[in-house]
Amino acid sequence: MSRLLRRSAAVLLGLATSACSTTSADVRDGQRWTVADRPSVDFGDDINGEAESAGDANGVTRSPDGGFIVADRQSSSIRFFSANGTLTNSVGRQGRGPGEFARLSHLMRCGDSLFVFDSGNYGVYSLGGVRHRQFTLKGPGPTDRAYRTACNTNGVLLSYAWDLLKDLPHRSQVMRTTVAYWLSNSDGHPITILGRLPSSERWASITNTVSGSSPLPLGRQPVIAVGSTQAYVGLADSFAIDVFSLDGRRTGTIRRDAPLRPTTAEDIEHFKLVDSLGRSVADNMQKVEEWKTMQFSSTLPPYAAMIVDVADHLWVKIFPDSKEVRATWVIFAADGSEQGTIELSRDFQINEVGVDYVLGIETDTQTGIKRVKSFPLTRPKP
Repeated sequence: MSRLLRRSAAVLLGLATSACSTTSADVRDGQRWTVADRPSVDFGDDINGEAESAGDANGVTRSPDGGFIVADRQSSSIRFFSANGTLTNSVGRQGRGPGEFARLSHLMRCGDSLFVFDSGNYGVYSLGGVRHRQFTLKGPGPTDRAYRTACNTNGVLLSYAWDLLKDLPHRSQVMRTTVAYWLSNSDGHPITILGRLPSSERWASITNTVSGSSPLPLGRQPVIAVGSTQAYVGLADSFAIDVFSLDGRRTGTIRRDAPLRPTTAEDIEHFKLVDSLGRSVADNMQKVEEWKTMQFSSTLPPYAAMIVDVADHLWVKIFPDSKEVRATWVIFAADGSEQGTIELSRDFQINEVGVDYVLGIETDTQTGIKRVKSFPLTRPKP
């Protein structure tokens, strides 16, 4: 992602929001979950390109030696950094040959392996960057292919399928259909289907020259996560998260009293700013034309992301509105009881929660620059 494109996006839309470092937490039975105000590790690019860069980071994990492993879409490589954020090694480059990535998308840590998504396939690598194998993640049906995927420490994968929208409408409109949700083993073979459930809410664009769909801005987008014994599916109709055992049985629902909030004009403008990052001026002008007729969601989603931590707690990110510079993460025990909350920058996405750290990637919405940050975490005493 060039710095010119980052800057042109902000200029085009004329909006800016500020990032905010982490702060602390909620109280439960006199004890706190707390995250330090300042990161213990912070590395990546800067506006002048003078720092060692993690590039277009889209996935990060801790390595066994205390360093960091980053998927960099910009350089089409897996990059290895020391504990203080110094680049030590890089695996891969742009291309379609051995040791190359045609279109590196993201990285997941699945136990002692890295699952790297590239052009429709997962490459499985050791934590040292050695490539072991590759597979295509297929669903239970002949046309099912994974749209979103999460994994646990044992290599169990939870996915839901692309919405192919075979029957497009005659005019542009909001659409939502049902798709397969399923569990797979570490080779990508389906174990069990959880069911056919609502997919992402999508905007179907139908014009004389273009027909297709994309996720509806600020619409209902399912979020998924999988722990050592349970899988979690949130369909975003309300603050409800369905819980499944790893043999596919639905065992309960996590609920929280959180009414849906109306979408404001400021929420829409903030979405436009973030959505424009990394696009060319021409692409952004095309988006501006599409936005003129788009039916934005009337309410904000209840949540934006989920992740299971090393102790099998489920962390759920409340969807922040445009006025919030911080986002609240609600923490649930495996039995569904709420344990506490913490607040992080709204633009910080958690990739991993260890015993004593929260690791992720923060995006500066003014420049598009991404930085890897790790914050010290203090859990309540048993």
